[in-house]
Amino acid sequence: MKDKKINKIKKLLELKNFLLKNTTKWSHIEEIKKTVDEFVNNTDEIIELKKICDKNISYFESDKEKKREELINIIVPVCNVLQVYAFDINNNDLNKQVNFPRHKLEKVKDSELSDIGNSIYKKSKKLYEKSIELVESKLIKNKKAKIQHVNIITYGITEEMIDELEKIYKAFVNSKSIFKKEKSSINKSEKKLNNLLKSNKKLLKNKLDKLMTLFELNDKNFFNQYLKARTLEAENISETSLSEGKTVSKTSTPKKTTTKAPAKSATQRKTKAKTTTKQNPVSENTPGTEGAKPGSSE
Repeated sequence: MKDKKINKIKKLLELKNFLLKNTTKWSHIEEIKKTVDEFVNNTDEIIELKKICDKNISYFESDKEKKREELINIIVPVCNVLQVYAFDINNNDLNKQVNFPRHKLEKVKDSELSDIGNSIYKKSKKLYEKSIELVESKLIKNKKAKIQHVNIITYGITEEMIDELEKIYKAFVNSKSIFKKEKSSINKSEKKLNNLLKSNKKLLKNKLDKLMTLFELNDKNFFNQYLKARTLEAENISETSLSEGKTVSKTSTPKKTTTKAPAKSATQRKTKAKTTTKQNPVSENTPGTEGAKPGSSE
């Protein structure tokens, strides 16, 4: 679960705890009581659903992948043997039905792999049982019969191998089913959790936030505590903005607009310069001043 959603749930839990600690403040107002009850029930269910969503199913997934690899490892040699058998009896249909090299099996989906495993198991078992019947009836020893290559046993297929194929196939199907069930449970819980988060958001924005403004005049302290529990700073929320579901800062100061003075003309600059000279005349008797009278005492 993403951090953003976790934080939302934490905020809801904090608000729920605040409301339940201050029931005496609002319980006398029927509509607030009704709204808070619905909010609390939703939040409690969200907490329970979160536990399901947080469940670690990596073990089930890794077990499924392990069983999948084991199934591929036994399907490949069985299919190879069946292909040789199909080639010897010139059975192209069978050859196509058992043409499953490793690279092909590794790309198929889990559901398709389980179907392939089941099909190969049934085919190999059927051929094996047929070979046993032929051996027992001694038909296989008849050199004149056109069934000399029917005995799949001579190709290395054994009863133990077929039993192992069945065992691994069933283990994979079971593991796949468990993982699918666990994943489905998490997906359903997460979907329900998201719907409850939306419901709570509507309850707060459209009802509880508006109803709580009743306390802004009569119980300012409680009203401010409610705003803080909503993770909104009380000093930054006005009654109007709260009712509209918006956050407006009261403390924010609008930027000052600095108006530049118009540029002075050349005439104005000269006039100012003359005025400055008249106001601060240079003394002719000032030592070191340019233009001093000759012969003045030092």
